[in-house]
Amino acid sequence: MMSLNRSVPSLPAETITGPAKRAAYSDLFDRMVDPVFLLDPATYVVLQANAACERIFGVGEEKFKGRCLLEFLTTPSEEDLRKAFRVAMRRYHPRQFESQWSVSDSQAGEPRAFVMEVSACPLKLSDDGEVLQVTARDISFRRESEIQMQQLFTQLQEANTRLERMATVDEMTGLFNFRHFKNEITTELTRSVRFQQPFAVLFTDIDNFKHFNDRNGHPAGDALLRHLAQVFQRTCRELDVVARYGGEEYVILCPNTTADQGMILADRLLKNIAATRFLQGESQPLGEISVSLGVASYPENGSTVEEVLKAADQAMYYAKTHGKKQAITTARAIELEKLAA
Repeated sequence: MMSLNRSVPSLPAETITGPAKRAAYSDLFDRMVDPVFLLDPATYVVLQANAACERIFGVGEEKFKGRCLLEFLTTPSEEDLRKAFRVAMRRYHPRQFESQWSVSDSQAGEPRAFVMEVSACPLKLSDDGEVLQVTARDISFRRESEIQMQQLFTQLQEANTRLERMATVDEMTGLFNFRHFKNEITTELTRSVRFQQPFAVLFTDIDNFKHFNDRNGHPAGDALLRHLAQVFQRTCRELDVVARYGGEEYVILCPNTTADQGMILADRLLKNIAATRFLQGESQPLGEISVSLGVASYPENGSTVEEVLKAADQAMYYAKTHGKKQAITTARAIELEKLAA
């Protein structure tokens, strides 16, 4: 709402002298497209109202004449309105403000609400008397349109937020999806090359997930995916990027982290998962819910995103095919394969 202290540049009070000027003003008064009221400056009682009142409010001069105009204004407060009118009379230049009006179109009719832009200024009469001229422009439609536009803008923002979430978040687990992860790791590679810093990737797969699904049903499998996602989020650092790769696989990006440091996180994940009670976990072949993890790092295990991801995946596969429920680095997996050859 506009402040009652807003004003337009100072103008001298209009003086109506002589029959010709009175006739001209009377003609202009009746032709004004906005409602105009002439008030007693002491009581703000309406002395006269023009024809536009009936077009805007649905009632003519008889509704207002002899009544204090403040009866029809619901905002601002009566005290603020009186102050605005007093200032207009004292300083002899218009005061402009916005107010809400309540006017019923009949004696028993329900009041209608209007938002009016009000301008008040003194008007000198030839007999040295004065009246307060109040012009009220109906801006109800404009304000309603602004409210609707704000509502539409809010809805658009909410829709954009939902779309952005759909584009970056896995609906099942609430983790980032792999598309977002790919963008993050690509950015991290650029940063790591520039500052010559490492980053680690942890590839994770739930052990015997098909057995769990077949035994307990897909809803239980979905619940397990969500529960594990919570453990990952709780265990990882805030700067780590945890994402669902697809199916029962997860992938974690750890900025400024070596493979050995990534193994520390992997061991912590194994420990926290083992300490978590999962529904139907005891029915698994290993007696509990477990995961296999592979850890690779840049630049040790690759110079591109694809090479590092592939290295972590291969390490995870080694962990899975050599006992499960464990974590291993790419370098260690390669070393063990050479020893076994």
